[in-house]
Amino acid sequence: MNNFRMKKILLALSLTAGFSVSAFAAETKIDMQAHICNRTASQSFNFQFDGGKQAGLANDQNKQVYLAPGACQDIKFWMIEKKNDFLHFKDLWTPSSGFNIQGDASGNFINTYVNLFNLPNQYAYKETIGSNVKTLQISIIDKPKSGFVEVNRDCVQDKASGLIWAKNANLLNRNQWSDSKAAVDNMDNKPGSAGYNLCGYNDWRVPTVAELKSLIEHSKLYGGTTPYNDWFNANGFINVQPYDYWVSTLSGDGTWFFYMELGVSGLAGVNDSYYVWPVRGGQR
Repeated sequence: MNNFRMKKILLALSLTAGFSVSAFAAETKIDMQAHICNRTASQSFNFQFDGGKQAGLANDQNKQVYLAPGACQDIKFWMIEKKNDFLHFKDLWTPSSGFNIQGDASGNFINTYVNLFNLPNQYAYKETIGSNVKTLQISIIDKPKSGFVEVNRDCVQDKASGLIWAKNANLLNRNQWSDSKAAVDNMDNKPGSAGYNLCGYNDWRVPTVAELKSLIEHSKLYGGTTPYNDWFNANGFINVQPYDYWVSTLSGDGTWFFYMELGVSGLAGVNDSYYVWPVRGGQR
């Protein structure tokens, strides 16, 4: 990894550092909620809110969430605008287990997703992820035999999120932001372009930060580890590069990138040249 990329990654990671009380008091709270369901055949869970970073439960929200099989509950919470926030929930019946709800809130732009899912190995989760979604849908499920399934030969579906990814993660080569975005758009509407009508679909797009992060988190349910590009290449995908990938999440005059080898994100200028990994499905 070159020094410039390392500096950008360190800058992004620094956004998760602490905050002062005065700055916290002055910033805007964004109200959101998660709808969580227990879809396992026989296991009950008893989750308790166990703290968060620049995020918390609504005043009338019970800190304990009991879920019998088939039961659902809403978790009402808030996050501080323009911060990288999380809430942690632990399962009182299984020591050292639980999950985070991670998110970035900026006005009407919302990214929320499950992070650091750590329940016993026989369980997994599904989620509805994407930008501009203030309600995160989470279902705890009995773990499928396979988390990533080939679709129409040239695509792979993540069974946890439902998102469908191009099997070839270097289908469109390396370009600047605008050219990468145009190349993905051409997959939908320009016959003869690389990936046109891939797997019979015409709604391909550049993924969000949350969607690429979910790909990493879901791989961990099946043994995924660094370097993640190698794991994906051995588990249904091809040509996943150990370098930076564009995402659709904008920030000021630039955008975010995702460093696939380590599974971390950072800030980039739109004139840099990175790879792009087309995705479809989910919510925008």
